[in-house]
Amino acid sequence: CLPQPGKAFWQARLPGRVVGRPVAAGDLLLCAWGERTGRGGVVALERATGQPRWEFEMPSGLEAGVTVHQHEGKAYVFFCGRGGRVPGERGWLYCLRLEDGRPAWTQPRPTSGACYAAPILQEVRLYVGGDGSRVDCYDWRTGTAEQVGGWPAATGPGRQWLYLCKSGLLAVTGIGEVHLLDPLTGRTCWAAPLRLGESVRAAPIQQDEMLYIVTEAGARLALDVR
Repeated sequence: CLPQPGKAFWQARLPGRVVGRPVAAGDLLLCAWGERTGRGGVVALERATGQPRWEFEMPSGLEAGVTVHQHEGKAYVFFCGRGGRVPGERGWLYCLRLEDGRPAWTQPRPTSGACYAAPILQEVRLYVGGDGSRVDCYDWRTGTAEQVGGWPAATGPGRQWLYLCKSGLLAVTGIGEVHLLDPLTGRTCWAAPLRLGESVRAAPIQQDEMLYIVTEAGARLALDVR
């Protein structure tokens, strides 16, 4: 039977603050969590009861959620851990098996900066943007980084959010720049400094070929990326 209006079906407590949006995958709900002190991880909860199916914890924190990809009857979970707890420590890119939470592979990232958006996929390519003024491209099957063409793609400093559209791969930076990249080569098709004079800290919203951006001070912008 249905619960009373406003009454929760179930409640679950995570080891740290929730980051990113929970992602539903089959009968599981995937929740990423992270702490400023450095810990972080992913918990797979049963959607019907809220009971944990598996947990994966890592020594580095998380600032974004996860991406799930289905392939040939199997599902995989991708997310990025940050580095920087000690000088020179790099972040990591993780691929877990959805069924049991065990790593299919892990890959050190070239920078220590946090990722504020979950990785995105197109065919065999996995795109990751972070605090390192760059976008990296990996083969999602192995974690091998692309080092040809324009990869890694240079963008602006600060936070980055990535979006796929008909025109290509969009990278929006925290200083208010938009870069359109060729998703195959990583080369820049065009770059638009928005000159908002304010930082962007909330993830922009994409709808088809439109991008909606809100700055930290509340300025709003609608951008046609075609």
